[in-house]
Amino acid sequence: MELKYMQQLKDNPKLSHRISLKGLEERKIMDLRSQFNKGKLFPKAFEEYLLVGGESEATRMVYEYDDFEELREDCEESLENCGYTMNRPYFVFDRLDSIFFLDEDKEDPDIYIRSVWRL
Repeated sequence: MELKYMQQLKDNPKLSHRISLKGLEERKIMDLRSQFNKGKLFPKAFEEYLLVGGESEATRMVYEYDDFEELREDCEESLENCGYTMNRPYFVFDRLDSIFFLDEDKEDPDIYIRSVWRL
């Protein structure tokens, strides 16, 4: 895959003296797509991130690959507690309840963080 957004990350595989980049296996990425995006590709920038550094300790947005479901549940609870309703498909990718919308046609999607959500 030719990289458009994550080339600089790939070009710097040794992020510290102890940690190197490690991407997610294609099977895990396909599982994520199936579980959270009806099998469709994620935005290009996020797909590249998952392939290049999605499982690296230094770049990993969550602690374990399986945490995406937990992140989603935590985000939904936060939305409910704030009285928000989310009527659009979205993906939660870190512990700050950072999301991007899955129904936008953007290769590098806008990111919304819970503390500044303006939905």
